[in-house]
Amino acid sequence: MSKAAKEYSPGTGVYRSRKKNALRLTRTEINIAYKTADIERWESMPFVVGYEIKRSNNPYPCKTCEALKGKYPKYFKFVGWHPQCLCSMTLY
Repeated sequence: MSKAAKEYSPGTGVYRSRKKNALRLTRTEINIAYKTADIERWESMPFVVGYEIKRSNNPYPCKTCEALKGKYPKYFKFVGWHPQCLCSMTLY
């Protein structure tokens, strides 16, 4: 590997490997599809008032997820705060 390649730092959550980047993208898109299906199903239920976004039990909490967890109205479309977001959504 060249010196320039060794010194390259892509940043947090981004990999040098094309395979790891593809897996990250796949995980994120599958979660978006799953959450979108939940939202579409719940929107048709008259007793649903809104959603509560809960942070995962990961021992290393994400600052973004920690700041944005909480209750949101029914019309809010939550599909994750960032790539590989592990937050969950429940009804209230």
